[in-house]
Amino acid sequence: MVKGDAVLIILVGFGLYTNYTRQKPVQEEISQLEKEIEEFKGKKVELAELAEVLDSANYIEREARSRLGYKKPGEKVVSIPESARPSPRVLGASENLDDRPANPVMWFRHFFKQPKEVFQE
Repeated sequence: MVKGDAVLIILVGFGLYTNYTRQKPVQEEISQLEKEIEEFKGKKVELAELAEVLDSANYIEREARSRLGYKKPGEKVVSIPESARPSPRVLGASENLDDRPANPVMWFRHFFKQPKEVFQE
């Protein structure tokens, strides 16, 4: 009787082990998919908010004014050509960032008030 019980326990144990090894990857995939679902829910909320903004009257009016040149009755529109607009760069910054001294050199100059001519590279 002991041999029969041992065989039965081994068979049940083997069945439980194979079931566990099959179930573990499936559970990992389920948890990964649940994470993706949460990410997509967040993106859905963001897109819904964006759609709401894009459908607003203010946005439509602003786009119609900027892209199509629409104006309200009695308004005067002033158009500045692209060539006449100031460049967005910071005053005093070099045009080519590669010509700029390294960051530690700039900090050294800042703290020790060294003239820039000494460190010109």
